[in-house]
Amino acid sequence: MLYVTDTTKADRLVADAKKSSPAINIALIKVAKSSHSRKDLAAARDQVVAEAESKKLPYPVHAVALNPDASGLRIVTDKANAAAPAAKSEVAPYRTSMGAEIPVTLEAGEAPESLEWRWNDVRPFIAGDYVEVNGHACTTGAVAGIGTGDFILTAAHCFPENWEVYGNAYPSHDLNHQWTGNRIGVVTNVSPQWDMEAIYTGASGGVGATSDEADNVQNQWYRVEGVAYSYNGDWVCHDGITSYYSGHGVPCGIKVTDSDISWTSREPYWWDGVRHTSRGVCGHSDGWGADHGDSGALVFAFSGGTRQARGSLSASDNNTVCWTEIKDYFKAVGLSLSPYHA
Repeated sequence: MLYVTDTTKADRLVADAKKSSPAINIALIKVAKSSHSRKDLAAARDQVVAEAESKKLPYPVHAVALNPDASGLRIVTDKANAAAPAAKSEVAPYRTSMGAEIPVTLEAGEAPESLEWRWNDVRPFIAGDYVEVNGHACTTGAVAGIGTGDFILTAAHCFPENWEVYGNAYPSHDLNHQWTGNRIGVVTNVSPQWDMEAIYTGASGGVGATSDEADNVQNQWYRVEGVAYSYNGDWVCHDGITSYYSGHGVPCGIKVTDSDISWTSREPYWWDGVRHTSRGVCGHSDGWGADHGDSGALVFAFSGGTRQARGSLSASDNNTVCWTEIKDYFKAVGLSLSPYHA
């Protein structure tokens, strides 16, 4: 379904989409009129987040999602406030620049919980590697490269700027033990908004890190080509370290349900002890979702038989998995997906 505020412009939008992605079957596109533009909804969402962070709202805000049909916003709060008539009456009438009111509803739910947590890898590093320092472990994600060297991504809540991070030298794949292993690199380009940071591996041309992803066949890797946004209805997978070594392999079957959502984690899991608000995408899995230590893992989709980078895993609440989008992070810090492969 394509929701537009001006249906007379729908044909042009469909034509532009077909030009950008020739594989799209435009015969399947249905057009419907929306009450609000994505721009206005995003501005209202940002206002809600700002007011929540400055304690101006009488209820906690765990997440703010744009409704898929562009009808308004959905605020996730605690069960008591979501059901309380008084709280519902306090929902602010967020408005567009032209004065139109953006409908807001309250929904009960838990705040996503940040997820900290292959093994003692050596160069070139790939997505799906274990990375830790001082007993704090996460997963590596997409690989980036510029002329000065190679970088591999992980979640920004994992490690602070300039920290050196390592693999795990423990002789068995036991997530309860962390022994300082091979040096992976130094943390840089920390971006709290996108909950991503880059680990500079020092080498270049794919020698330090290469654009591949580790799967559930031991010692197997797969090429990662291209970066794209995730939209409602898309299906994705992730390669989190904990999911893999706890017997869940590479979890797939995650369907995008909120393609534009901001959240604040349940507790201050960030290395600085501060609760940061991040923006990205959430999806639902009827099976296994994610667990602590999967943070930073590459979220990817299958595109034309190859793996396409989508994001870095950021948070989870039971069967809900949330990730921030790599395209936004790359734009913010000036990096791009590495073209090199092992």
